[in-house]
Amino acid sequence: MLKGETIENISISEISTFNASSHDLHFSISTFDSQSQKDVKIGIRVCETTNGLSFNAVMKRLLDYEKYGINRGCLIRSTPIPKSWRRGKELETQLKHQGGEVVVLKKEEIKPLIAIYKIYQQSEDYGFQKNELIQLIKEMEIVKQNPLIREILSEGTTVHQNAD
Repeated sequence: MLKGETIENISISEISTFNASSHDLHFSISTFDSQSQKDVKIGIRVCETTNGLSFNAVMKRLLDYEKYGINRGCLIRSTPIPKSWRRGKELETQLKHQGGEVVVLKKEEIKPLIAIYKIYQQSEDYGFQKNELIQLIKEMEIVKQNPLIREILSEGTTVHQNAD
C-alpha cells in the first residue's frame, strides 16, 4: 500500500521481503529522499527476543549493510533494549552511527496497521475486493499518516521519542 507513495520527501519505490533465516532481515524498503537527493534502502528487522545473545545476533546481521545492499537499518521492538544488555546497547549505538535506528512500537500506532492487515486478509468477507480496500486506505491516508511508518522512514530524526 506504500509503493509509489511519498511521505515527508521520501518516495517509496520498492518493498522486498527476504527469505530470512532466524536472524536475517525481514524486508527492505527502497526509497528516494528528495531532500538529500539520494537513494536510500532501509533494512527492517522485527526482534522481540528477551534473550540478549539472540538479540546481539540479530543486530550483527542488521549492521551488515553490505550483505543486504542497504544503507540504513531499522530494528523494531515492542520494548526498549534493556540497559543490562551492555553489548546490545553498544550495537544500538553502532546502528545509530551507521544512520539506522531502533524503533519502539507504541500500541496506538500499531493497532490501525494490524486492523488494516486483518481486514485486507478477509476483504471479501467484508464485501470488498482487495484493490477497492487498497484504494480506500490510500484515499484516507491511514498507512501514509501512521507515526510508526513515518518513524521507520525517517532518518533517525525521530517523529516520536523512543524510550532508552
